[in-house]
Amino acid sequence: MASIGAGGPHFMVNAFPAHIRTASVGIAYNAAQAIFGGTAPVINSGLAMGNPALPCLWSILVGTLSSYSLYAFEKRKDTLQSVESASAIDNVGAVPAIVTAVVSEPASSGAV
Repeated sequence: MASIGAGGPHFMVNAFPAHIRTASVGIAYNAAQAIFGGTAPVINSGLAMGNPALPCLWSILVGTLSSYSLYAFEKRKDTLQSVESASAIDNVGAVPAIVTAVVSEPASSGAV
């Protein structure tokens, strides 16, 4: 069971940028719990009716899938970071669009 939930906190922190992390993790975690956690007892009961060892094999399969998903996420993240760092080197001296927009907008009068 440790392989199913052990990587969760690491994934949750690294999957989303800080400014949307709370909402993103909350929605993703609760949706996954509703879908997979809510159906787990039904699936395990159905599997146990066929063979008492099948719920154990189901847990092993889910743990293996979870471990592979974390590995694939980390590998993809490393690839994306290397691409982003290469593009950042190409854009040395470029002014980010957000800075340009903030500087070019006139100040509001403040009257509402």
